Amino acid sequence: MSNINNMVMTPALIADTRVTVKSSFFGLSKKAVFTPTQSPLRLYRFEYNADMGAKIEHMLNSKAEDLEAEVKKTGSLKTDSIGNMRLEAFVSADGEFAALQLFRYNNFQATPVTQPRFFEGEEAKLVASLF
Repeated sequence: MSNINNMVMTPALIADTRVTVKSSFFGLSKKAVFTPTQSPLRLYRFEYNADMGAKIEHMLNSKAEDLEAEVKKTGSLKTDSIGNMRLEAFVSADGEFAALQLFRYNNFQATPVTQPRFFEGEEAKLVASLF
């Protein structure tokens, strides 16, 4: 698991009204919560090779009605310890909310490949099943 302070997509998450970020321990630690259900968000950051990154990108750019088919087509997400693609994800413990964004390493920096994508309800549970 990752630290919310080290996630590139944290500002987009904080801007979402469905998420509350609480500071604790003198502001050194932050915890994100999906406000409607008060479920804590789990943070994930994984690296993938270019082929798996392309599948994830296609899934994240798909229409809502095509999401289930795209998740099935993507299959299990096989990580790569030295991949050039990075997926950052926030998933609520109850599976009712998920936020994902894909990045590509370029000149030692993570540059966004997709916009942050937010999911709720059944879509979130579907996406959360990948983790």
